Amino acid sequence: MADKITAKSNIIDEKYPKTMEVFNKYGLGCIHCVAARFETIGDVAGHGIELEAFLKDLNTAAGSK
Repeated sequence: MADKITAKSNIIDEKYPKTMEVFNKYGLGCIHCVAARFETIGDVAGHGIELEAFLKDLNTAAGSK
């Protein structure tokens, strides 16, 4: 079971490759952005994303509780 992804987790986390599908589902190219290494999942909420739903989908994809 994976660690839980939170709003403070970094966008780029090679431990969870399946989360890239979630970023695509939400229409986010964050993974490919130069600043992605410095941004958190919570920063994504600034792009008009509903944070709780996004976190739920990310954790499901990562196999977290």
